Amino acid sequence: MREIGRVDNELDASVFRDFLFNRGLECDAEKNGDGSWSLWAHDEDRMVEVSELFARFKLNPGDRFFIDDADAGARKREEHHKEERKEARKQKLTGIGDRITSTGMGKATLAFIVMSVVVTLIIGFGKNQAAFLWLAISLPEVFSGQVWRLVTPIFMHLGIIHILFNMMWLRDLGSMIENARGSKFLVTFVLVTGVLGNLGEYFASGPFFGGMSGVVYGLLGYVWMQSKFSPWSGMVLHPFTVNMMLFWFVLCLTGLVGNIANTTHTVGLVAGCLWGYLDAKRSNG
Repeated sequence: MREIGRVDNELDASVFRDFLFNRGLECDAEKNGDGSWSLWAHDEDRMVEVSELFARFKLNPGDRFFIDDADAGARKREEHHKEERKEARKQKLTGIGDRITSTGMGKATLAFIVMSVVVTLIIGFGKNQAAFLWLAISLPEVFSGQVWRLVTPIFMHLGIIHILFNMMWLRDLGSMIENARGSKFLVTFVLVTGVLGNLGEYFASGPFFGGMSGVVYGLLGYVWMQSKFSPWSGMVLHPFTVNMMLFWFVLCLTGLVGNIANTTHTVGLVAGCLWGYLDAKRSNG
C-alpha cells in the first residue's frame, strides 16, 4: 500500500474512502497521533489517478462530485461486507465433517437419541415407577444435590409413539442445528430448553411427565426463526412443517389427544423462537 495523503478529520477520510470504493479502488483510513487521518491506496498501479482525485478533493471536500459517489460507495461497501459475512458463514458450514456420523446425523444428536432410548427402556415406558421417580424432577431433591433431575425428564418417554415421534424430529432438527452451529451449541441448547421446559411443567402440573417434545418445539422455533431472518444460515424449514407442528401444538392444548405436557411445549417453543430470532439479528450485524 502507498499513502495517498492526509485529511484533517474522520468525515473527510470516510468520504474519500467511499468515493474511491465506488470507483473500484480500495482505500484504508488510519488515524494519526496528531488527530489527522492518513489515506492508503491498495492499488499502487493507479496512484497517478488517485493522487489527482485527492488533490481535487483537498481543494473542495464538499463538492457534489465526491459526495454523490461517496454515498453510493458507502452503500456498496455495506453490501460488500454483508456478502463477506455470508461467505464466512458458508465457509464455516463446510467444516462440519467432524460433527456428523456416517449417516449424516449429528453426533450430539445421535447421543441424545441413544440416551432417550436407554432411559426410556430403563423406566419401562413409565411402568418401572422406582426408576421413574428417581429421574423425575423434584425441587427438594434437586436442592439436596440431585441436579440431574432438572434434565433427565427429557429422556423419559411413556409410549412407543411418543418416543418415535420425538426422536424423528430430534434427528432432523437437531442435526440441522448441529451441522450449522456445532455440537457444543446443540448440547447447550437442548440442556437449556430442556431445563426451562421441565421447570415450567413441574410448576404447572407436578413431576409426573416426561419426553423430549419441549426440546423438539424449541428446536423447531430456533430453525423457524433462522430460516425467516437469517436464510443464509443453512437452516431451512418448509412452511408446511411449521404449520403441521403448530397445528399439533394447538391440538395438544385442547386435551383431545390425552394428557400432554403442554407447558413444556410452550416454554420450548417460546425459548427456541426467541433464541433463534436474537441469533439471527446478531449474525446480521
